[in-house]
Amino acid sequence: MSTSIRDLLGEAGRLQSQHRRTRANPAAAGDARLVIGAAGTVLSKLEVWRPDWTHKDERRQLTDQLREACAAVHAGNHPPRSSRSHLLMAAAADAAGVLCGPAVTAADRWDITVVVADLVRRSTTTYQVYGPAIPDPAIAAARTAAINVARAGLRLPSQQLRRSLVDLPIPSPPRLVDHPLERAVAAAAEIDYLLARTVTDDTREFASLYELRAIARAFEHTAQRAAAAVGVPSNSGAAWGNVRVLARLLHDGQRPAIDAPETLVRSAAQLHHALDQHPEAEPAASDRLLYAELLWHVANSADSLTFHVPRMAGRVYARADQYPVPEARVEQHLHRQSFIADITDLAILKYTLRTAERSTATLADLLTDPTGMDPRTAPYPLTDALPPPPLAAMTPSTPAPAPTP
Repeated sequence: MSTSIRDLLGEAGRLQSQHRRTRANPAAAGDARLVIGAAGTVLSKLEVWRPDWTHKDERRQLTDQLREACAAVHAGNHPPRSSRSHLLMAAAADAAGVLCGPAVTAADRWDITVVVADLVRRSTTTYQVYGPAIPDPAIAAARTAAINVARAGLRLPSQQLRRSLVDLPIPSPPRLVDHPLERAVAAAAEIDYLLARTVTDDTREFASLYELRAIARAFEHTAQRAAAAVGVPSNSGAAWGNVRVLARLLHDGQRPAIDAPETLVRSAAQLHHALDQHPEAEPAASDRLLYAELLWHVANSADSLTFHVPRMAGRVYARADQYPVPEARVEQHLHRQSFIADITDLAILKYTLRTAERSTATLADLLTDPTGMDPRTAPYPLTDALPPPPLAAMTPSTPAPAPTP
C-alpha cells in the first residue's frame, strides 16, 4: 500500500498524542526529543537551491530557524534507539530527500515545513508533560520556531491548484504485494506518483501518447471492474474510453522501445493484469476500501494528466478530418489535411480528462465505507490497520414509522 510524507509525519504525531493520554510513560520524553531532532533532518532535505527559495524569502528564513532549533535538540540527544517514531521519521527524511530536487517549488517545500512544525509543536508538548521539571532552552526554542511557522502558514498559504509534494504517494513495488487487489493499488499508486512528479518537475518530459493510451486503457478497465464489483452505475469507464480514443487520433512520432519498456506502460500493464487476477465477486468491506483507494489514485492521475496536455502543444499532430477540430480548422477538415495541434486543439482532450477525473472521484465517493470514513483522510494500512466496520453499520437503516393519527 502507498503512503506519503504527510501520512508518515501524521502517524508520528499520533504517537505523541497517545503518549499524553497515558498517566505514566517514562520513555515519552526521550521519544519526543528524538522526534524533534529528526524533524531537523527532514527539513535539511529542503536546502536544495531554487530561485524562489532564497534566504531572503520569509518562508525560507522560518524554515531555517526551525531546522536550526531542531538540530540543537538533536545535538543533545542520546544515541537513538529503535522505535516506531524513529522508523517513521527516518522514512519521512528519506522520502523528502528523494522527492525534493532543484525543480521542487518553494510552495511544496513550505507545505512540508508547515506539517513538520505541527509535529514539533506536539512533541514539545509531550516533552513538557513528561520531561524534567527544569525547562530545556533548546526545546523551548524549537517550540517557539514551530509556533512561528504555524502562524506564518496562515498568512502565507501555498496557493497552488495541484496536490502538494507532501501528499504525493510513495508507492511500494507491486511485485512485493501478494493480494491481487493490493497489487493493483500499488501499480496505480506508482502511476499516480510518476505523473505527479512530472508535474512538479519542469525538467521531466511529458507523457508520450502511447503511454497515455496505455494508462487510459488500464484506467478504463479499472473503472469498469470497480463499478461492476459493487453494482454501482457509473460513466467513468466510458469517460476513460473517450480519453483513449482521442489519444489514438493524435500522433507524436514516437514508438515504444521493445527492449526497454517505459515505467508508465509497465505499471499500466501490471494494473490491468492484477485486476484480471482478482475474482469478480461481491467485495468485502476491506475490498471496497481498496477499490476506493484505487479509484482515488486514478482520479489524481487524471488531474496530473491535465497538466501534461499544454506541454503537448506544438509537439503532436493529427488529421483534421479525424480529430474533433474547432471551427478555425474547417478548411483543413474539408481538405483532409494534417495539422500540428496547439493549445486550442487540445482543449477537448483536457476537458475529457477533467470529465474522467470527476466521474472517477464520484465513483470513489460511492465506494466509501458505510460508516462514513473517507479513504482520503483514513490512515493507510501500512501505518495503522483499519478495523473492520461493525455489521450494524453495513445494514441499511430503515426509516422510523410515522405516528398514527
